[in-house]
Amino acid sequence: TLVASESVEALKQRAVRRLQLYFDQEVDAATFSAIEGVQSTRSMDHGRGVAVEVEGSVESVMRAAVEHRLTNVISEGSDLSGVFLAYYSGDDDAA
Repeated sequence: TLVASESVEALKQRAVRRLQLYFDQEVDAATFSAIEGVQSTRSMDHGRGVAVEVEGSVESVMRAAVEHRLTNVISEGSDLSGVFLAYYSGDDDAA
């Protein structure tokens, strides 16, 4: 039984988005770790890329990224089924 009573929009805000950020120079992945909503970061492409998982708005992540000469972004959004599965499993971090 679902016990949460949230609007679809509120559920979408809980969804985790996966971003791959690419830069024209090396960037420390830890730069993004302290940003609110960021759940994980990982360096890629010999330091010129950062994989970021963020819950909620990606605005702060994107603002930080453009300060480091961002060259490309690949975004993978989470669909609502992932949010619902997190409720069923009882794992809020999976939403």
